[in-house]
Amino acid sequence: MEMDEQRVEGIFNKVYELTFSGKLDWRSPNPKHNTFVTEVGIYVIYLERSGLTYAFTVKRSGETINLGVLSGGLFGRSEQFNEKLEKLYEKVNRAVFKIDQGLDDLLKSLDNI
Repeated sequence: MEMDEQRVEGIFNKVYELTFSGKLDWRSPNPKHNTFVTEVGIYVIYLERSGLTYAFTVKRSGETINLGVLSGGLFGRSEQFNEKLEKLYEKVNRAVFKIDQGLDDLLKSLDNI
C-alpha cells in the first residue's frame, strides 16, 4: 500500500468513526444520484455508489482534483474494507433520507388505524 493510500485510508477510518458517532453531517446534492457529501474545513468528502461499486473521494472545496480515492466492490480492496465502505454508505443513506424515521412514522400511522 502506497503512502498516499495509507493516509486516505486513515481519513476514511476517522470519517467512519465520526459518522457512526453522529459527528458529521452528510447531505445529498442530488437525490437522484447515489452521491453523498460532507465538508470538513476546506475539504469535501464524497461517498458514492454505482451498481455494486462504492467510492470514497477526498477533494478541496471548489476544486476538481482528487486528493485521494478509495474504491470498493467487486474489483475493490479487501473484503473487510468493502464491507466497511458499504456499511458507511448505508448508514449515510439512511440518515440523509431519514429512512428509519419514515418507517417508524408509517408504523405508528398503521397502529392508529
